[in-house]
Amino acid sequence: MIVGDFEGGGKMEVIAVADHFPDFPCVVLKIEARNGNSLAEYWHPGYITVLNHKDIDGDGLQEIFLGGVNNGYRLGALVVLDPREISGHAPGTASYIPENVQRAAEKYYLLIPRNDLQKVAVENSGRVAEINFPSDGSIRIGTGESMGPDRVYGPIYYFDSHMRIMKLLPESEFEALHHRLEAEGKLTRKLDEQYYRELREGVRYWDGERFVKEPTMNGRYTSTQIP
Repeated sequence: MIVGDFEGGGKMEVIAVADHFPDFPCVVLKIEARNGNSLAEYWHPGYITVLNHKDIDGDGLQEIFLGGVNNGYRLGALVVLDPREISGHAPGTASYIPENVQRAAEKYYLLIPRNDLQKVAVENSGRVAEINFPSDGSIRIGTGESMGPDRVYGPIYYFDSHMRIMKLLPESEFEALHHRLEAEGKLTRKLDEQYYRELREGVRYWDGERFVKEPTMNGRYTSTQIP
């Protein structure tokens, strides 16, 4: 959980995550800090392992960042929520949609492609495992495949405040493991420019109705923004 004045109105709130690792559902709760009253719920079709916050656009609101897995798509999920718009359910395949819950208005919802370590991974899904905010103003996202408890290997994505990919960089432990598995004959792809280009081009954005290639804000959020 995290605690703060995320809306900038002088009231402290708690954002908490409760999930069923490695299954679903997962619920993100918005709670009034002074009395414990539940203010809102956001339902996600897979577990969330990373929770952070940052005002990425200078409007005084602390965006809520969630990272984990979307079980319906078996892909890493990166979620950006306006703290005033924590409600509804995340995108998912039919069997992962809760009944009688409206679609959410996430600010951004991204699916991250799997890398080829999936051939030897211990889980049948990719994962967003790290969300940090470097001093240069970028958003640093660690992604990858699970090779054991708390051992996720993959490249590092850097996004700007509009969730456009600025760069995709190798990660030293990922590269070392990949080269070893290549030498053992367990992987055939090489970590060349084309490899990283395909991963970069594989990121998908939820536009409110479907996933698209172009960096896109959720249309349900843009149509319901609070003044």
